[in-house]
Amino acid sequence: MKKLYIATICAVLATAIVTSGVCWAEERFAFVNLQLISRKSVKAQQLQKKVQQLAETKKAALEKKRAEMMSLQEQIQKQSAMLKNDAREKMMKDLGIKEVEYKLAEQEAQNSLQNEQREVEEVFIRDISKVVAKLRTDKKLTAIFNSMMMLSFDDSLDLTDEVIKLYDAAPDTTARPAPPAPPKPKAGPK
Repeated sequence: MKKLYIATICAVLATAIVTSGVCWAEERFAFVNLQLISRKSVKAQQLQKKVQQLAETKKAALEKKRAEMMSLQEQIQKQSAMLKNDAREKMMKDLGIKEVEYKLAEQEAQNSLQNEQREVEEVFIRDISKVVAKLRTDKKLTAIFNSMMMLSFDDSLDLTDEVIKLYDAAPDTTARPAPPAPPKPKAGPK
């Protein structure tokens, strides 16, 4: 009885091992290089350009505030001997306010840029994920991996160029929806 039990277990294990090998033979995989997509894709470059434009706008605004602050500081240094105490104190107070405004504007600019970069990355990943999912389904693949996570692979499995073409050809989803129109006032009884 014991020999029959061991033989049955061995048969079940052998069957499981053999059939699992067959299943793996049917699996199909591919990969994409997300960094290459972000560098080569026209749409991804447009997203990055949007962040760069915001950075330039914020930098110009900060430079303007900094110039105002430096100008006031120079006025104080040049005129300090000729100014009355009240006028000097007022200018020093104004300079302190400008310094605080500059620091706040600098922090706001940094936060704004970080938020914009995060939003751009989320849009990029969301849109690329849709393209990759459709490509995986169309090509009947089991999985598509990010090449940065792979140590070794066959270059014939690289779908990066195909993903770039599909991504750039897909409709733009970065446009924010227009705000809803204000409700029309109800016509009351006259």
